[in-house]
Amino acid sequence: MKTYIFLNNSIRQMGGAQMYIRNKMLALEKEGWHVEVFYFLEGKILIPELKKFKDNRIENLRFPIFSLSKNARKQVLNAISNRVTKSDDVVIESVTFGFRHWGELIAEHLSGLNLLFFVNESYPTLSKAEEDYLLWKQKRGEYLNHISVKKKASIRVASEHNDKYEFIMTPYNNVVSSESINFEFDKSLPVITSIGRLEKKYILKMVLEVIKFAEKYGVKVNLFFIGGASEKSYIDNIEVELSKTNMVIPHFFGYLFPIPVNILDVTDVVIAVSGSVLVGVSRNIPTISIDVNDSYPLGVFGHTTHSRLFRSNEPIVPTSEILKDIILDNKYKEAVNYIDPDVDVINRHNSDLINKLLKNDRVYYNVMGIYSFKDKCNYYIKSSIRNIIGDAKIDKIKRKILG
Repeated sequence: MKTYIFLNNSIRQMGGAQMYIRNKMLALEKEGWHVEVFYFLEGKILIPELKKFKDNRIENLRFPIFSLSKNARKQVLNAISNRVTKSDDVVIESVTFGFRHWGELIAEHLSGLNLLFFVNESYPTLSKAEEDYLLWKQKRGEYLNHISVKKKASIRVASEHNDKYEFIMTPYNNVVSSESINFEFDKSLPVITSIGRLEKKYILKMVLEVIKFAEKYGVKVNLFFIGGASEKSYIDNIEVELSKTNMVIPHFFGYLFPIPVNILDVTDVVIAVSGSVLVGVSRNIPTISIDVNDSYPLGVFGHTTHSRLFRSNEPIVPTSEILKDIILDNKYKEAVNYIDPDVDVINRHNSDLINKLLKNDRVYYNVMGIYSFKDKCNYYIKSSIRNIIGDAKIDKIKRKILG
């Protein structure tokens, strides 16, 4: 028996990490792996294949390992080991950056292998001790992100990147349903559809640009939101801005999986990031791809950019001007010749890499020793502030300060 364990914040609602886990899980199960997913955030599970993991929620996984007592950490490790049957091989994949240390502890407890493959769109500033850990994992071939992602976490780590050790993410544009839903909207107006969680940092900037387009050019529009938020305050912040104009009519659909095709059929422009960009592209809808770092457009995917995450040399053009190009000047209507990578080839590549890494010696890093006194103090201060005022209000304050 072989067991593969994913560690992620959540399996609730719909998101890139959830779809990545779902697709990879199905491939692993075909190869005979027993798969488990552990997480800490509560919520409705929309992706059918992930519902079997509803009892794998462990609250204490939300906390850094240093913040828990030895007994509390042991309870987490035992809860996971109780779900893992006797296995010859155990692999833990830390899907988000916050699990990089938990994965190592769990791997040591189960005599397994901790692989790092982060789907995060942003990273905190890393200490030298943290970089040393990532370098150690990288030298063992166990830090598997592409170099472009590693550069966002640490230039020092990325400088020693080995491209022989990279997972490839399976594309997940298989999220559209042929079924329809009933909804009312003004069919005489253009439709701009945002696909993505509403707490993403680009969302409010995008909303302001849609308003700017509508008011500058005198074009009233529908603005559809496919995706929800972890806190109502994020939606409140959007509604506050939209309440200042009568030129943008919002429609909040919340999380949808799969996405009903009739929403996309009436859409004139999609705005998205990462894998969600391909949802629009797959339906031949002009799709504005957003940079996850600066929150400005990379361009129209397949026309002025081929990136779905990070800017290379694309000029920054305001979303309002790209909307003018698409809606008023009728540009970028040609279908994009985008061909999905061969999923079987991707799965075979990832599988071969896992089997190769299983030959690594079972040696584990002292992750408890990474945190300095300063690191711990910063964590407790930030946590206290977050608990008092919430993430959405923190983001609002940052926007006022940084613009």
